[in-house]
Amino acid sequence: MKPQPDLALQHYLNAFDPKMAYKLRERDLVTLEEMKNRAVSVEANLMIKKSQLKHEKPEKKVTI
Repeated sequence: MKPQPDLALQHYLNAFDPKMAYKLRERDLVTLEEMKNRAVSVEANLMIKKSQLKHEKPEKKVTI
C-alpha cells in the first residue's frame, strides 16, 4: 500500500524545526520533490550566510 502524497509531505515537514516547516508550508509546494529541492536550497543559503557572518569582523561601537 502506497501512502498518499499529502501524508508524505506532512511527515517530511515534521523533520524540520517549526519556523522552517512553516516557511516550507507557506510556499504551497505540491510535490515532495519540490519540497526537498526547496529545503536543500534554503539550507544551503543558511549555511552560506552563517559562513559569511563568521568571517565578518565585528563593528566597533562608538560611544558618545
